Amino acid sequence: MQDHYHSDNCYHNATHGADVMQSSAYFLQRDRIKSVFDEMDEVASLLGALRCTTWTILAEPTPSTGWRCLYNDMSVLESHHVSLCFQLTTRDDRINIFKNMSREDFKTLRHSMVDIVLATEMARHFEHVGKFTNQIVAPLIAKEGEEGAEQITAEESF
Repeated sequence: MQDHYHSDNCYHNATHGADVMQSSAYFLQRDRIKSVFDEMDEVASLLGALRCTTWTILAEPTPSTGWRCLYNDMSVLESHHVSLCFQLTTRDDRINIFKNMSREDFKTLRHSMVDIVLATEMARHFEHVGKFTNQIVAPLIAKEGEEGAEQITAEESF
């Protein structure tokens, strides 16, 4: 994966990829997150964090060409990044971490990874904040009660 990052990109480079992966691993170790994530969620989160951010949309001359056309102008960068992640991983049996998964588990994992990567597109940021609140924060509040709800902040919980 590292070879597919562009070292001349001052932000989306291999260092950024490693930082996102490490940060995700840290958050996944938090007790509150562990209480609502299963193992498949954890794997999808880590692999979603690992995906290659390889190029910028500025390289595309017009909306009707190349990657924009392929991905129908919808989450173009994110769609390409997650697609490339699967292509790189599945094309060689020696590194295909998915090859021993059941079809159903692979489908679930792939869906989660795609969702995680697409959630990084800022155009849909508030939609995903709402999902996060409903799927993660609400169960934590229900589990910990109102006193726990007061303690659930971005800094303490995640």
